[in-house]
Amino acid sequence: MLISVFIVYLFCLVAIVLYASRQSKTNADFILGGRKIPGLFLALSERATGESAWLLLGLTGFAYTE
Repeated sequence: MLISVFIVYLFCLVAIVLYASRQSKTNADFILGGRKIPGLFLALSERATGESAWLLLGLTGFAYTE
């Protein structure tokens, strides 16, 4: 059961990647999303990236110093 869920998950990921790769024509499309991404989603992405960096580097460094 668990392996079949994992295989379906992988299949979905591959399908999404193939669809997205056909939508990107240039490097700018890949990096900037074709300039079609709303500002709210860009802000959420930036915050998630910042929090991830803090949790990975900052918090572990802080815990090491304590």
